[in-house]
Amino acid sequence: MFAALPHEMAVDGEGSVDIIELPLPIPSFDAVDVLTGRRVTSAYLVGKLAFLIFVDIYDFDYVPCWPPPKLPPGVIAEERGYRTKRALSVLQRVHEVFSGAEVAVLGVLRGPASWTEERAKALAEELGTRFPLIHNEELWLALGVDPYSHSILVVDREGRARLRGRWDDPIICGLGLDCQHLM
Repeated sequence: MFAALPHEMAVDGEGSVDIIELPLPIPSFDAVDVLTGRRVTSAYLVGKLAFLIFVDIYDFDYVPCWPPPKLPPGVIAEERGYRTKRALSVLQRVHEVFSGAEVAVLGVLRGPASWTEERAKALAEELGTRFPLIHNEELWLALGVDPYSHSILVVDREGRARLRGRWDDPIICGLGLDCQHLM
């Protein structure tokens, strides 16, 4: 099975992916999907290859004045959150194509609860994102995710985090663009 995913995704070759030497077990959680109102628990990840994308909604909307962001060609400087949008779009495609093959995608949000959920719904509508988005800052803390790191964790079928990287790391992008090699 081969899926046509967006191969035009630019990557930052200066980044690195951390291979987690002692795999981190994903702690139990019980949350509500902000898009559907359905409960999402840690059982959602059991037996699946999972991509957890961590999005700080405040950071997504914040654009610092200096230094100016390093943007790929064709992206205007005023466009906020272009890396977030790009990562969410790729993971939405992974969700669509590979969900029947036991691959899961989960967005883990942080920020002020009511504002974060409202903003996440607007972002999901804009991008067509339909994988679960949960507001769960405890999961950020339990996994030691830095709010400014733009992290994705890749979790194995036993529920242990194996890789941690930024949204634009070549290995993370490769996993998202070509999941079939991991199945």
